[in-house]
Amino acid sequence: MSDAEPVRNVPMIMGSVMLGLFLSAMDGTIVSTVMPTIAHQLQGMDLYVWPFTVYMLASTVAIIIFGKISDIFGRKPVYLLGIGIFLAGSMLSGLSATMSEMILCRGIQGVGGGIIVAISFVMVSEIFPVWERGKYLGILASVFGIASIIGPILGGVITETIGWPWVFYLNIPIGLLSAVLIKTKFPNMPAVSPSGDIDYRGIICFIALMIPLFLGLSLAGVVYPWVSLEIIGLLGLSVLLLFIFIRIERNARHPILPIDLYKNRVFQISMGAVFLGNSLFYAGIIYLPLFVQDVIKTTASGAGLVITPMIISLILSANITGRLIARTRRYKYLALSGFLFLGIAISILTMVRIDTPITVLILASILLGYGMGVMFPTFSVAAQNAFSVKEIGVITSSLQFSQNMGATLITPLFGIIISTALNSSKKLTDYSLVPADLLSHAISLVFDACLGIVILAILVTLLLKNDLIAPRSPQA
Repeated sequence: MSDAEPVRNVPMIMGSVMLGLFLSAMDGTIVSTVMPTIAHQLQGMDLYVWPFTVYMLASTVAIIIFGKISDIFGRKPVYLLGIGIFLAGSMLSGLSATMSEMILCRGIQGVGGGIIVAISFVMVSEIFPVWERGKYLGILASVFGIASIIGPILGGVITETIGWPWVFYLNIPIGLLSAVLIKTKFPNMPAVSPSGDIDYRGIICFIALMIPLFLGLSLAGVVYPWVSLEIIGLLGLSVLLLFIFIRIERNARHPILPIDLYKNRVFQISMGAVFLGNSLFYAGIIYLPLFVQDVIKTTASGAGLVITPMIISLILSANITGRLIARTRRYKYLALSGFLFLGIAISILTMVRIDTPITVLILASILLGYGMGVMFPTFSVAAQNAFSVKEIGVITSSLQFSQNMGATLITPLFGIIISTALNSSKKLTDYSLVPADLLSHAISLVFDACLGIVILAILVTLLLKNDLIAPRSPQA
């Protein structure tokens, strides 16, 4: 569909995509609430982290691989495949009798969830004109915020009433409804590369490099020290496979991740900015509740009082930003404003102490959420505007991959800062045992590091040109 063609029946189109995306987004928040109960009942507390790790690994890999595969087979068929895989994983997760089975089934769910997330943003980007995409991408981004609010509450209610398996079974009717709506209401778009070959060597190598990377980051500081033969070996193997992957992609006819994309300045900047920005968001999501509960000693509901304004602010700013992009058809100064809000929020958080009023934390939370809500639609539109419509699939999935990796690679470094400040060689699991003043100091050091990340992100974003968003046809 070219930028000149009007899009009809927008509410039904967006509703069908948002329902599937909500399914995937809510699963992450709802499962995090009930996993302690699952681990206890399946007698697998020693494996507690692995359902999350395997899900994240599978979804991250799927985002890149199926973003490209959808170029060959079309968006709708791949999206429907993602829903099918996700529902199969959900059913099997609910039937799991051991923690090992749960881990395997969460991996299946992760593949489906990654496909749903990747293709949702690609489909919406492809169907709307480039200057209007920010508005609709902002609406999609708000789905994650809504899921973050509803998921934990719903997870607790379901677990306490009808049991944790129904957390997974609930996905089935929602997923089937989403599949029917996508099948019947979403426009049929032709595949952009129907004659393309699947890059099997690239796919295998990409999976191979991601496995030791995730294993190394998951085990480091928990099972093995960071400076240990096991961790250095895993991360070193991942780096070696990365170089092999780059060589494969340079020689592939239809690579899953075209290396030539990285020659584009706007794409480089956008990838770097979302990588850095998402690491800041995760710092807030992880360490603000920790500060509220274990430093100023409030309850879990008090932590929710701080995080909920962040999510609401993110939802509002994502929608406002999308509309501003549609109106101004420019993105550079919007992107800078997002990091400005993040910078103010992080600056406040570097100064928090034991006696900091909770209202100050709520203010920082609101600013942090607002800054993050500006980022994804802005940099998505910036990167997409630099390429033809035929590259939307790989561009959009690459940005989502970069976001995931920002959280995956930088968050463990925050853990190292905490452990070093607390003089602990391994990751702590009960911070309530740490003196409040010492924990407060450790968390402030994390936000000091975040301030450096904000400054770097602003410098990167300043390299953007304030280009006017231009209409493009599919053949452009």
